[in-house]
Amino acid sequence: EEDIVKDHVSFCSKFKIDVNDRVLPFIHMLPKFHKPVLDFRYIAAGIKSSTKQLSKILSGILTLIDRNVKRMDNFQFKFSGTSGYWIVKNKDSVCSKLNYLNNMHYANSIRSFDFKKLYTNL
Repeated sequence: EEDIVKDHVSFCSKFKIDVNDRVLPFIHMLPKFHKPVLDFRYIAAGIKSSTKQLSKILSGILTLIDRNVKRMDNFQFKFSGTSGYWIVKNKDSVCSKLNYLNNMHYANSIRSFDFKKLYTNL
C-alpha cells in the first residue's frame, strides 16, 4: 500500500499537484435488491485518499468537455433536428426527450439497453 501511495505522490508532483492524504481509495458494494437475482453496485470511495486531488482535477476537465460537446450538439440540432448527445443526468431529461418524440410523432418504437458490462476493465 505504501508503495502505491508513493507512486501517486510521485506522479502528482510531476504536475505540481499537492497530495495531502496518504491512504488508498477503497471500494465497497451495495446490493441491488430490486433485481430478480441478487447483484451488486460497486462504489469507489476516496474522500481521504492519495488520488483525491487528481480525481477533482479530472472531474473538472471531463465536466468542461461534456459541456462543450453538449453545446456543439445543441447547435447541430438546430440545423439537423437530430441529436448525437446521449448522456443523461437524470430521469427528467429522458422523460423530456420521450415527450418531445411522442408529440412530434417521430418515434415508432423505443428500445432500452443494459450496459452492465461496459466498464468491467476499470
